[in-house]
Amino acid sequence: MKRDAVILITGANSGVGKATALELAYMGARVILLCRSQERGTEALQDIRYLSGNESVDLMCCDLASIVDIRRFCTHFTKRFNRLDVLINNAGVILPSRQLTPDGFEYQLGVNHLGH
Repeated sequence: MKRDAVILITGANSGVGKATALELAYMGARVILLCRSQERGTEALQDIRYLSGNESVDLMCCDLASIVDIRRFCTHFTKRFNRLDVLINNAGVILPSRQLTPDGFEYQLGVNHLGH
C-alpha cells in the first residue's frame, strides 16, 4: 500500500471498521471514516488519531439509507479529494422486522447494497 493512499471505510466508528481504520492509519494511509453519527464518528476519529499518531484521518458523515445524503456526501468528497484509492464497504444493518428507507427501499437492501 502507498503511504499516502486515500482509503474510505464505511461504518468506521466501531467494531471491525474502526479496527481496520486504526491499522491503516498506523500504516500511514489517509483514512476517511464514513459514519452515520457525527458524535460517534468524532469519538472514533479522536481515538484513531491519538492511537496511530496519524493526523491524516478525516471524518465524513453520511446515512447510507438515504440517496439524498449519499449524493450530498459524494459532492463533498469529490470537492475535498482528487482520488479514492481504496473503498472498504464495512457498514451494514440487520433488522428484526421489515422497514423502509426514506426512499422506499427495504432497509437492509438499501443500506447494505444500494447505499454502498
